[in-house]
Amino acid sequence: MQQVEVAVIGTGWCGGIRAETLARSSLVDKLHICEIRPDRLAEVKALTNAATATLDYRDIVNNDRIAVVYLGRVIEEGSPVELIGSPRHPYTRALVSVIPVPETVDAGDRTVLTGEIPNPTAIPPGCRFHPRCPLYRELGEPARCTSDDPALHELAAREGDDVPHRVACHFADDVPSTAAPTGSS
Repeated sequence: MQQVEVAVIGTGWCGGIRAETLARSSLVDKLHICEIRPDRLAEVKALTNAATATLDYRDIVNNDRIAVVYLGRVIEEGSPVELIGSPRHPYTRALVSVIPVPETVDAGDRTVLTGEIPNPTAIPPGCRFHPRCPLYRELGEPARCTSDDPALHELAAREGDDVPHRVACHFADDVPSTAAPTGSS
């Protein structure tokens, strides 16, 4: 069984529980955590014995490839620059929109996901994210999202980026990419 390194960005109530659970998993080799509140960071670090504990997410996103998982499946993967700078899956876009950036208190354009989180033992048919997907609603609830489970497919890579950017979304090619949080107002 291959162990992996895992990062939890944001260790509030849910993120803290997630970090504690991952710290106990035999699948996790190293745990990295990020939190913008120093007191909470110290608390979660003490509970998890994290390999890295930082106030700035950029300190832990230094691998050549990262992946985003939703309900047990990789839904987007690529280089950190590409994935955080140009997320294409609606779930990744929502995650990136709430990354804590220490230099600013401006919330910017955060994506708040609505709807019930699906039960992992009863994954919905089609795209597993469609019940909470803002793009699914914006596009008028296309039937394809509820019937076809999208495969990971490769997107055109940025010039100079050797790591493939892959996404599992029927409409990722049709949606413009978004910018990463920069910390500037």
